[in-house]
Amino acid sequence: MIVYQLAGLRRIVSIALLLIGCLLSPASSASDGVPRREDRGGLTVLYLYGSYEEMGRQEARLLGQTAIDAETLYGDHWKRLLARMGVGVKIADALWLPVLSWTGPLYEQSGMFAESVGISKELGISRTDSVRLFYGGIFGGSTSFVATRKATLGGGAILGRNIDWGDDGGLRRPVVVHYHPNNGDLAHISVGWQLGRIPIAGLNEAGLAVSINFFENDQMVGLNFPQFAYRRILQRSRTVNEAIDLLNSTRDLGGPGFVVLADAGGAIAMAECRPSGCAIYRPEGDWFAQSNYARTPEMVPHDRGRTPDAVRRRAAMEAAVQPHLGAITPQLAANILRDRSSSPYVNDSIVANLFVMNSLVVEPASRTLWHSTTNEPFAPFGEMVPFSPVGEAKAEKLDPDPRLGEASMRHQGEVISSMRMATRLTDSGRSGEALALWDRVARSNEAFVDPSRVAWARARILASIGSYREADQLLAPMDTDSTPAEVRIYALLARGVVAGRLGKTDQALALYQRAAQCLDSLPQYAQSSLFSTAHEQVAQALAGTTPDGALSDLPDLAMVPR
Repeated sequence: MIVYQLAGLRRIVSIALLLIGCLLSPASSASDGVPRREDRGGLTVLYLYGSYEEMGRQEARLLGQTAIDAETLYGDHWKRLLARMGVGVKIADALWLPVLSWTGPLYEQSGMFAESVGISKELGISRTDSVRLFYGGIFGGSTSFVATRKATLGGGAILGRNIDWGDDGGLRRPVVVHYHPNNGDLAHISVGWQLGRIPIAGLNEAGLAVSINFFENDQMVGLNFPQFAYRRILQRSRTVNEAIDLLNSTRDLGGPGFVVLADAGGAIAMAECRPSGCAIYRPEGDWFAQSNYARTPEMVPHDRGRTPDAVRRRAAMEAAVQPHLGAITPQLAANILRDRSSSPYVNDSIVANLFVMNSLVVEPASRTLWHSTTNEPFAPFGEMVPFSPVGEAKAEKLDPDPRLGEASMRHQGEVISSMRMATRLTDSGRSGEALALWDRVARSNEAFVDPSRVAWARARILASIGSYREADQLLAPMDTDSTPAEVRIYALLARGVVAGRLGKTDQALALYQRAAQCLDSLPQYAQSSLFSTAHEQVAQALAGTTPDGALSDLPDLAMVPR
């Protein structure tokens, strides 16, 4: 109880400090170098000036309550991540992160640790906790494309990006940050969410654009003192080649990423990076699409993120871009990001999937970045407003999708809201309430919702509360080619566990064998962390051992953001 009281007191003090800071901050325009905040629909826009530590303080102060929300959210994420990790990671958390938080500002050139110090001072937390918040909030997926020369109408580069990540029930908010450093670094725009510190996408005053996709691989953390080169390329590089040189000359990049690059001269490329180094992909043609798996020969063996979802999303983006090659403009790029033609279901691996939190278009030659003002789950469909790192943007807004205001999309929003609530109730252990919501969605038989994923969500709850026969009835029809691969495999695995618990040993063995056959038919995903639990549990079952924690480890495959 004392711990909770102290935590509550610290939270009250932090909020008070933020409010005082806001009252003391004079309101002014961006042109005179005074920090300010704009709210453009559901989008928060920050203008920051000075040293990176000063800009960290300004960021936390201007964000106000959303900074407090992020502190709690990212802290919880980091704690849950630690709980799943081994002893080595826990030791690193206790010993290595404090060292980094104090030595980082002395050696790290991008100002990431200095910005973290500013955030820590404004929020009233330790330097180490500020770094923990960074690692607790950094995760994210992506579906993007970049086109240039003959692929675009004007011949210059255009980048389109949907940042796919759940908004944590609205606590994680899309944020566009304008950095104006006073140390000679280039002014630049960074896109992500509050207190993110890494440009998930961005543009600098020289016209270099960057888009970073999450790269799950076998080396997620480097062995040296990290330099956060993904920040540094916007601060120092003017061209794609300069950015590649900077990445290649950095000993420890601070983390992995697929770094899509485009510049004002029309050059495009991608760096596939582990912390220890990058492989460079240059397309044979004038465009490419990207999701979250590797394509260079050097990086494919290290990839752990090649999942059916990632493959389907990249294919969906490629199919959306293909018909428009030679005619792509910023407005057409925005329309491409709204594509849902690859599947009839909104909770599937489509371009404009339900997890899109940031939707944006970048035209490096005009120094313009457009970002949607509409929030998840319809972010790509909203109006996109222009920003520039060299002053007021001169470009026009990009029109919203006319479907956004129609009754059909409003109805979709209501159904999606119910599914999101059901997912959160499941996470919090309120199984009965969650099941009632999922049952209601199933009975409504919505044409835009994948019935196999709804059935999986229902069966997962039923199995967890011991209603095995009812769960099996929902899972049995899923062993078909029309069922998404991940749902089909885990349905077979779950049915095997259920059959075993009902004493049907022979049936359980047959189901495990069938799951093994399905896994063996997808060797391209053998290294995927998504299927690692399935591989382990099937192997245990076929060896005559009851799979460890089989039902409790079943993943959420409903494809609905929390």
